[in-house]
Amino acid sequence: MCLTDSEIEEDVSELDNTSEIDDVVEDPDYVGSSSDESNVPEDGPSESSQPQDFQVYVERDTVTEGQNISLTCNTSRALKLTANSHTFIWYKNKRRLNLQHSSNKLNLIAVSSEDTGRYSCALKDLETFPSEEKLIIVKHGYAPRNTTVSVGSVEGGVVTLTCSSDAKPPPTYSWFKITDTVQRQSLEHNFTVIDGNGGFFYCEATNTIGSQNSTIIQLTGSNLMCGIRELES
Repeated sequence: MCLTDSEIEEDVSELDNTSEIDDVVEDPDYVGSSSDESNVPEDGPSESSQPQDFQVYVERDTVTEGQNISLTCNTSRALKLTANSHTFIWYKNKRRLNLQHSSNKLNLIAVSSEDTGRYSCALKDLETFPSEEKLIIVKHGYAPRNTTVSVGSVEGGVVTLTCSSDAKPPPTYSWFKITDTVQRQSLEHNFTVIDGNGGFFYCEATNTIGSQNSTIIQLTGSNLMCGIRELES
């Protein structure tokens, strides 16, 4: 079968196009599109920190003045090895804290209202991507102080003891009687002692910040006469 000149030119043109495609596929220097996985370097993508790589953890975010609180900067698994060889940086309200020793833990001792703020952390040399901020609120308050026992009048062989204390938040009270051991007698603000059940008594005032004991009240005799001495430490 004989081909015309035009048919021969079409066949040659198709062969040339096929050759170009083969050259592209077999070319070892060929680089695919930006979405091609072959573009990723053999040693993996370049290391970069993302905001989710750091997180500030705290047991409670609301504390009262005088309490202690510890914040921990947690890092993702991918950055744990890096974190071991880096210095942690802590921020309060986006301002870097000047710490003598900086680790992944920030301990705030006997906090005051000035410690209220938003805390975040990062690794040195990776400050561009700090953690999300964690709000810490310090409420005004103080531990019990001036805890005292007042003795009411004796009526019919019965006397009422009252425990008072200055504290914020308001305290709860416990009454104790000293025998061979110290026994808790009551959890009320007032405590009633009946004639014949005398002895040594004291109260304890407690709130979320601390506690304080009163002096000891001694009730003796048939008339529940009172004597007072300090509680031995």
